[in-house]
This record gives sequence, structure tokens and C-alpha cells, in this order.
Amino acid sequence: MSGILTGKNVLFMGAGPNMGRVMARLLAQAGARLHLVAKDGSAAAAVAQEIGENGGLATYGTADIADGEAVHKAVQIAAQQMGKIDILVNNAGTFHDPGVLLHETSMEHVRELLGVNVEGEVYTMQAVLPYMIKSGGGSILNIAAASVPLEIGNVLYAGARTALITASQRVARAYRSRQIRVNVLSPGMVYTANQTPTLGPVPHPEQGLYRPGAAEDIAWTALYLLSPDAAWVSGAVVDVDGAQSREELGR
Repeated sequence: MSGILTGKNVLFMGAGPNMGRVMARLLAQAGARLHLVAKDGSAAAAVAQEIGENGGLATYGTADIADGEAVHKAVQIAAQQMGKIDILVNNAGTFHDPGVLLHETSMEHVRELLGVNVEGEVYTMQAVLPYMIKSGGGSILNIAAASVPLEIGNVLYAGARTALITASQRVARAYRSRQIRVNVLSPGMVYTANQTPTLGPVPHPEQGLYRPGAAEDIAWTALYLLSPDAAWVSGAVVDVDGAQSREELGR
């Protein structure tokens, strides 16, 4: 793993305190230089500081991924900071089950979920692609949840996931001649310290492989997909959920 991303510049969208932090740290340990972007600037700053304290190199900025103009500005700043952009990690996302049927769902909720989980990731790809073309190639990794709960209130989330996957695969095909790879990583339920005890580290039948996933499980897969070892992997959707999504589909 040591040095596998040396010389690569990473734009990391959604560098929050949980899974994003772990992924960003691992990419830095692999030798990458990072520019971290989050809606909460203090979260991105904390991750950048941690990377720096461990010998890595990271700068940071802020942007609301649902704001197209803000995203394009953030990408421009990242390119200025690093000189080029080799890798994009689209980790920003939101999930809130309104607990109601679709016709009872507020337009505010619809706009928020689709704005972040679909439009925001498309905005970022759109803004980054010219820089990757100029550099002669690149790699994009979009994060989308693998196991979408089957409650009918989650219809928007399921639709957003499908839209992101379809868009990613179309971009992968359209830009393959430019040596730009695009993949989707789909994490299942990942345990973090701020989760409720029912989602904690105790094994449970509803968890993939009867245990909760760890952020490290996701991060190592992300590193592989972004590394030269995955040079011929593009247009893929990789579920990292201990077969949890297979159980959902079988109900």
C-alpha cells in the first residue's frame, strides 16, 4: 500500500468526521495529496490537520454540493491549490427517511435529497472532467449506499441511488477514450461511534456477515478502485456490505 498513490492529487468532496475522514486518511497514507471539501468547513479543517500531523499533505475548503456554482468554484480552487486533479472522490451525501408516503413528502425534502445525492455529484463530475482531460486521464469514485431500506418512505433515496449509478456508468463509457475511469462504491451499514446501540458493534442478523461494517472496510476498497491495481476497472458498482443488499433483494 505504501506509496501507491504517490504523485496523485485528490479532490475529496464530503470530508466529514466519520467514513470520509477514514478514507481521506488512508489515501494520504498511500502518498496522495488531498484537497478536502465539506459543507462544514471545520470538519474538513480537522481532517486536513490530522493528515498533516501524520506526515501527509492536505488543504481544505467549503462548499454546499447542492449549489452548482459553489461546486465549480471549489473545484477551481482545488486545481489552483494542487496544480492538477487526478482523482475525485464524491463522498457527500444525505439520508433522512421522512417516515411518510411519497405523496406526503415535502418538496423541501425532495429538493434536499436529490440536490445532494444526484445533482451535487453530477455538478462535481462536470466541473472536474476538464481538468482530468487536460491531465490525460483520471479516476472518479462516487459513493452511493448499497442497501436501501425497503420501507416505501425511502422511494426517493432508492431513486437517487439508481440515478447516480446510471449517470456514473454513462460518464465512464463517454470518457473512456480520455482514460478517465468512473466507478461507484456502495457501502452498507457502517458503524460509527455516534450511532445508537442497536447499530453498534454487537453482531446482529440484519448486519452484513452478521457484523456491522467499519469505515476501514470501505476505505480499503476505495483505495483499490483508485489505485493503478484497478487500471482496467471502470463503470463498476462495488457493494461493500457483507451481502446485506442481497438479503434486501431476496425479501
